Amino acid sequence: MTRRQKYRRTEWGSWWLNFLDGVSRWICLRVHRLRGPRLALPARGAAVVVCNHVSGLDPLLLLAACCRPLCFLIAAEQFHRPALRWLFRRTGCVCVDRENDGGGGFYAVLRELRKGRAVVVFPQGQITKTGIVRPLKRGALLLAERAGARLFPVKLSGVKGEGEILRAIFMPGNVRMETRPAVKVTRENRRAALRELENFFYSACK
Repeated sequence: MTRRQKYRRTEWGSWWLNFLDGVSRWICLRVHRLRGPRLALPARGAAVVVCNHVSGLDPLLLLAACCRPLCFLIAAEQFHRPALRWLFRRTGCVCVDRENDGGGGFYAVLRELRKGRAVVVFPQGQITKTGIVRPLKRGALLLAERAGARLFPVKLSGVKGEGEILRAIFMPGNVRMETRPAVKVTRENRRAALRELENFFYSACK
């Protein structure tokens, strides 16, 4: 498989979204030198991707390594940016109000999973600005368990604009992506799965 075939574009259902997808992949591959395995998601059906959160570039890197649309949880203060709100809505992102959510975000994401979508969760909750991984939240594991979806761990390293949001997209880096085998989360193995995920993510900062 050639590098071009490995990181081929996703079909978004419209030419301009496909165009943006192509531009985004070019940036990730040429400007940020993305290396690593492609995300081995099923071609269809629910999936939960969990990834450490180091910058605003992270969603683009995940999309570049995937051949199907991904659904992202976007904090309300970012979702309602005038220049980006239309794009978030058009690509089916879920807006989450971290201050006044009341559990609504969890069930909104669960509905997307039950529609058969692939959802990305950053279990740290916020971008890491110090290089130290925040304690992981259990939400992603609970979502995977309730939706009957497998959990796909991903780790990013080498992002130049660590801690930045928009600026990170334009700061050339040398990004490495690592993955682990998918996990079927159950009530019995939930704690063990969380520990394994923490060990995987913590190693990103060594």
